[in-house]
Amino acid sequence: MPGELGPGAARAVPNLIAAVRSGPNNYDTGDGIIGVRDAIVKALGSTGDERVVPVLLDALENPQPVEAGPGAAGYASKEPIGEEAALTALGLLGPLARPAVPRILPFLNRPLTGTRDLRIVQGAAAALGTIRDPSAIPALIEALGRDQATPAVAAALGAFGPSAAAAVPALTRLIEVAPDRNGNGAIRRAIRDIAGRGRAAALPRSYEGTTMDILKLIQETARKLGVRLTGIHQDGPKEEISVELPSGVRVHTGFDKQVWLARRIVTGSVMVRRDGAVESSNPYEGLGQLRSRLDQALSR
Repeated sequence: MPGELGPGAARAVPNLIAAVRSGPNNYDTGDGIIGVRDAIVKALGSTGDERVVPVLLDALENPQPVEAGPGAAGYASKEPIGEEAALTALGLLGPLARPAVPRILPFLNRPLTGTRDLRIVQGAAAALGTIRDPSAIPALIEALGRDQATPAVAAALGAFGPSAAAAVPALTRLIEVAPDRNGNGAIRRAIRDIAGRGRAAALPRSYEGTTMDILKLIQETARKLGVRLTGIHQDGPKEEISVELPSGVRVHTGFDKQVWLARRIVTGSVMVRRDGAVESSNPYEGLGQLRSRLDQALSR
């Protein structure tokens, strides 16, 4: 957060600026990179001092090569780095970094040729989300089309709250087209933060959300019947939730992931085991029928 260095931050700024401009670079030991310069850059962002913005922009646009230690000779990284640290530092400044927004925006469009490029795009989105200059919203909406970066971009838009209302149609389409897409949780949270819980609740359910619906239904049914659940276990690979009753009975609620993904139908079976032996196994289709099967199984 801005001002994190406390009352002494103002006095530290000139020395930190000097260190960024002429001090040590990041250092490759051969076993990894020690981010000396990156740490100084981030410290500047923690000062909460608007004087550091030009210095951070220079660090953003002029990354420095990594110095090679004796153990890294011959194979140290030759590629200049530092953009991620500068973006983090600008984000730490929050609204004080608004003058930097036009120069951060191009980093949203950086070609995604590797993981470092992706981290830089994500860092640009995160910085814009904490600076919260509304002028960045159109560019963030456009960047939602960059699949790998979409979760970070959605989170940045969500940070604007209701002022990012123009993003809701694009965010909603992402879920409507692919409810189980990578990063759907971040997209859904962004819609909730911008447009409210009602708008988020009306979205098509994801598979993960549906399994949570089933778990809640099991817990609600047990409460209604006055049954205490002594153990709950969710087994992802088996697509099953099992619960144990005080009587020793285990109730296994299985659900078919492939049917859900293909047809958006909740289907599976509820199996009751006692002492390892199967007492009953009843199929269900839909949450209504599942509720009936659970009433029978949990009443034992």
